[in-house]
Amino acid sequence: MTQNQLKEKAVICLAEGIFNFDTRRRFRRFIRPGDTILDIGAMSSPFTKGLRNRVTAIDILPENNNFGFGEKTLSKLSGRSNVEAKVMDAQNMTFGDERFDVVILTEVLEHIPDDKKAAREIIRVLKPGGFLLLTVPHLDRVPLECGIKEHLRHYQKRDLIDLFSEESIVFLKDRFKFNEFSWGSIIISKYNEKKNKWLLALLPLEAVLKWMLTYIWLPFSERVFTKKPGFNLIMVMRKRRRITDNVDTSQYQPTTT
Repeated sequence: MTQNQLKEKAVICLAEGIFNFDTRRRFRRFIRPGDTILDIGAMSSPFTKGLRNRVTAIDILPENNNFGFGEKTLSKLSGRSNVEAKVMDAQNMTFGDERFDVVILTEVLEHIPDDKKAAREIIRVLKPGGFLLLTVPHLDRVPLECGIKEHLRHYQKRDLIDLFSEESIVFLKDRFKFNEFSWGSIIISKYNEKKNKWLLALLPLEAVLKWMLTYIWLPFSERVFTKKPGFNLIMVMRKRRRITDNVDTSQYQPTTT
């Protein structure tokens, strides 16, 4: 392992916010070695960091905001040998049918003008048996007027089920019952603000807090506070095989709770 790879792993472990950390933890079980991955609205493609899979990252060019493929983002992605970045709209993808094993769509669907068209495109480019890994803001907890101005809509569980009604929902649940994602990266944020290097010595404490939240508190809160809506919806969808389907998905414990 190179020094840069070690540094990247350390940053992921210590300085990454709990949103990315928890999302990656939940999604990685659906990504196998050798799977081809499409990351839509990828920006810097944080959810594929550390993977050796071939990744195609697509995004639009920025329009008076911080979203999309800026020059710095494209420069960072060019340093990852397994990632190919393409400027492309999710509503009109130029890929052939059944191209990818996994599609990642994190905090993107709410930005897309025609989400139904984007959903059809995602299903088209997914291989039969392939997975869509998705997160969106939860309307039951975050009204649209409380989101950022670039959001066109927020979602309820029923909305996602309707969008992908022809496919198999492996799981769909809400998370972050108490806004826990804002608790991550406290120390690194202070470091970026003040540039005091001694703050970096405290990063292991933040890593311990993040691990406790992710592996102990979040599963506990989701089981106990079932009636309390979370800030975020996380879903895994599997594309059905149209003729026969011999893949066992019982290990994934399908649920919409």
